[in-house]
Amino acid sequence: MSSIHSISFRALFTTLAGLIFLAMVGCHSKTSPTKAREEGEAASGAPHNPAPMVNLNCPFDWINKPTESFHYSYARQRGLDSATQEADVTPQTLDGTFNITSDGNANPPIVVHGVSSDTDGWRHAAAQLSMGFGMPSSLMMANKMSDELVREGSENMNGYDSVRYSVDTARLGVTDRTLLGTNSEKGTVWVTGPGCPVKIIMDTEAQGKDGAVVKTHYEEAIVKK
Repeated sequence: MSSIHSISFRALFTTLAGLIFLAMVGCHSKTSPTKAREEGEAASGAPHNPAPMVNLNCPFDWINKPTESFHYSYARQRGLDSATQEADVTPQTLDGTFNITSDGNANPPIVVHGVSSDTDGWRHAAAQLSMGFGMPSSLMMANKMSDELVREGSENMNGYDSVRYSVDTARLGVTDRTLLGTNSEKGTVWVTGPGCPVKIIMDTEAQGKDGAVVKTHYEEAIVKK
């Protein structure tokens, strides 16, 4: 009799252990929503389009420590206000200008010059170029808001292998668009593999407190020599 009870207890213990093991496997193998979506896209053949690492600091990293020769340009226009920058950069020299116009009045141009043998002078010249630089909020947050970017294709731009992305904040959800604080931002950006923007064309429209729409145009380019 005791032998029968022993066998029954052993069988019951084995069954319970098996159920507990299956439950543990089920818990640990549960697929997260993100992973499930990715697996679903892979199974359905849907394209996976991760946002590029758009690094807006890259142009200044190149200017600070150039390994090749290139021409850098930047322009921002908002009504009667504008800022433009031009610079020819080589590993040995940095020469350019920085111009600001306020209410239609042009300020004297700032001459930018540096030589590689003068480290402090070079840093000062590079800093002068970064002073008036600005870009739409959508590009500054592009790596966190990938819905706004759509890959259009690969192409050589300004002498660099790049990927062209269209940018449109209309693709964002209501919450993300509210965070940007503008009505719309739209344009095109060409980035290298590491995410350096070798060309940017962007237009923004923002509604001011008085209800007037403020339009701003941005351009940036790095051209290999």
